[in-house]
Amino acid sequence: LAFSCALNDRVEAIHIYDSQTQKVKKLIEPILNDYSPTFDPTGQYLYFGSVRDFHPTYGETHFSLGFPKAAGIYVALLSEKTRNPFENPITPPPQEKKNGKKDTKKPEVKTQIDFEGIDNRIHRAPIELGGHWKLFAVKNGFVYAQSGPRMY
Repeated sequence: LAFSCALNDRVEAIHIYDSQTQKVKKLIEPILNDYSPTFDPTGQYLYFGSVRDFHPTYGETHFSLGFPKAAGIYVALLSEKTRNPFENPITPPPQEKKNGKKDTKKPEVKTQIDFEGIDNRIHRAPIELGGHWKLFAVKNGFVYAQSGPRMY
């Protein structure tokens, strides 16, 4: 089980609950906010939203810097042997046929996490920064909703 929770009033981090040991462990050291963690169906990746990519922009009416687009979608490679899914498209393995029919039986997925060095196995999705929410991992990728900048 992956979830995000506040470490203090400014920082949110992703934690993992291990059902075998019944213990909670922080997965990734957040830069500011990590949120909406979701495992992919193969158990090799954890996709999540994060505010960790800062590009300062001057305001149009004030002489101050802001960060209107700092949130992105990232993937944590759960094993040091897992490849970055954004480097090359993932090609699904062919399904074996039995008696001329596709095998629809789903294999049991057991997620193993190599915690050591996981902060160095985080990659940003090659999409525009800003306004991501409602993130879901699906077969061979992820889907998300995106909104425009918030106005107050």
